[in-house]
Amino acid sequence: MTLLRIFAGPLAGIAGMPYGQFFWCNLGGAATWASVMVSLAYFFGRIVPLATLVNRVALFGVLALLGIVGAIAIPAWLESRQT
Repeated sequence: MTLLRIFAGPLAGIAGMPYGQFFWCNLGGAATWASVMVSLAYFFGRIVPLATLVNRVALFGVLALLGIVGAIAIPAWLESRQT
C-alpha cells in the first residue's frame, strides 16, 4: 500500500485526473489509511505487552541481519574456495 500511495500523484497526473477530484480522493484514502493503522496499532498494543513486542522485534532484527550477512558472505566464501 505504501508504494501505491507514493505513485498515486504521478499516476493521477499522467491519467489526466482533475486536481480537485484527486485531492478529495487522496484525502479520503489518507484518512482511512491512518485511521485503520492507528486503530490496529492501538488494539494490538493492548493485546501484546510492550516488552514482548520489543523482544520479538529485536529478535527479528538480529535474524534479518544474520540472513543478510549470510546471503553476502556465503557466496563470497564459496567463490574464494573455487579459485
